[in-house]
Amino acid sequence: MFDADMTEYAFTFSQSALIKTIIYFSIMYLIVMILNVFVVSRYKLIDLLTGGRKNEKIKVKNPFISILIFIISLIILGYAYYQVTENMLSLNLKMFLTCIVLGIIGTIMFFWSMSGFILKLVQLNKKLYFKNLNMFVLRQINSKINTTVLSMSVICILLFFTITIFSSAMSLNQSIRKDLEELTPMDLQALQYSNEESNSVLTDLENSGLQTENLKNIVEVAYYRSEEVTVEKGLGQEVANEYAENFKYRNQMPEPLMKLSDYNKVAQAYGHKTYTLKDNEYLVVADYDEMIKYHNMALANEVEITLNGQIYEPKYNQIINGFVEMSTNHANTGIFVFPDQALDNSLLSQRLLLADYNANNENAYEKIESQFQKTIFPNNLSVMSKTVIYDSSRGLGTIVTFIGLYLGIIFLISSAAILALKELSESSDNKERYQVLRKIGTDEKMINRSLFKQIGIFFLVPLLLAIIHSIFGIKCANIMLAAFGKEDMLNSVMMTAILIIVIYGGYFLVTYFSSKRIIKEK
Repeated sequence: MFDADMTEYAFTFSQSALIKTIIYFSIMYLIVMILNVFVVSRYKLIDLLTGGRKNEKIKVKNPFISILIFIISLIILGYAYYQVTENMLSLNLKMFLTCIVLGIIGTIMFFWSMSGFILKLVQLNKKLYFKNLNMFVLRQINSKINTTVLSMSVICILLFFTITIFSSAMSLNQSIRKDLEELTPMDLQALQYSNEESNSVLTDLENSGLQTENLKNIVEVAYYRSEEVTVEKGLGQEVANEYAENFKYRNQMPEPLMKLSDYNKVAQAYGHKTYTLKDNEYLVVADYDEMIKYHNMALANEVEITLNGQIYEPKYNQIINGFVEMSTNHANTGIFVFPDQALDNSLLSQRLLLADYNANNENAYEKIESQFQKTIFPNNLSVMSKTVIYDSSRGLGTIVTFIGLYLGIIFLISSAAILALKELSESSDNKERYQVLRKIGTDEKMINRSLFKQIGIFFLVPLLLAIIHSIFGIKCANIMLAAFGKEDMLNSVMMTAILIIVIYGGYFLVTYFSSKRIIKEK
């Protein structure tokens, strides 16, 4: 799962954390004790003796107000959903946090309003309301409404975090592992930040002390830049304005350019398809999803580019999906490929070298890699090996997977435990009510079914809303993590579903059987 050497990882026990935990729990218990003293002191003795038989008074009984607030909650949630999915790329931090706050407020309003009118709604259907013990179950659910609303909202949000974090973390980890295999087809990459014609990358590597005889399949190409091929001119005015608005990006930034022969060298080394161009054609190579759609819009509009007095038109009406530099993720926002004669050395910007290790076995490979990692390169040279790229990416994958597992399981257990404790407490308080049901002739199966429905609704309702939240939350996470690639979410969602069924479903069953035992006690 972690795809890394975990032998150096170990769990440690923190004595200071234990002491802090004891202190904080003691403070919480002390505060609760003090508050309970004030609460109990306000009641008469007769109220304390008969309080367990009374339902909590519902402050808002007007179903029209409840329905109105319910509709408002849906509008608030819908607005937050829309902003974090359709407008995610244009949101600033303040607006993003505002959407989170709106989601929390909408969730609280949803449960508060639903508890206010759902009973009235079911009462309209007399056949359903008076069937078996539905009347008893619904009134039980509708009681103690204030604490139910708050706990339901908190549990729903915790479940939302569980589903979103766990699914996104598992998907991201799978995507990173898949991308590594695809995006690192060679053993070494060196990028030279120099526009001097005489300095080759291979020469700089030799001058740094790297034994270049250990390299084979060497490919050296060049990047070019021109003020005539900027973001605005490459995309066209209309598409560029939309791009700049969404990405807050300067339209006058020059785009990377490459000769067709150089691109074909790289494509051949990577095992990709090579291309041909007429003297007045160009093509665009990219693999960053959020940028591909803008290039495709521009190419569909047949945007023409003028370079050194020559007008060039796109050969294809969509981008060529690919990359030139090795990376941990799909980060190529676009490279414009022109015929060789269109670019001269006056536009030279950078040089790139790609190579494999001249090694026949694993020991020889590790020896060359060790020699590479000991070499000190000049500031104008950025050198990375496949091993370094793998190690850095695996570290990120390990962190993401661990955090996803930890937070997902912790939030899930917390939400299930809160519900379980609340239901067990209410079952204990409601023993006398179930005794009354038995005295009026209700059979045990019907009582157990009513208990099952009551607990099931408490567990199911926050989960259903959390699933709806998560649909948009996962979509938002995918947009934010688009640079890392997109993996099929089905496997991650299935793993999350299994986790919820095992842990959340397990808590539900334990709560039901424990509550059934409690209401039978005399």
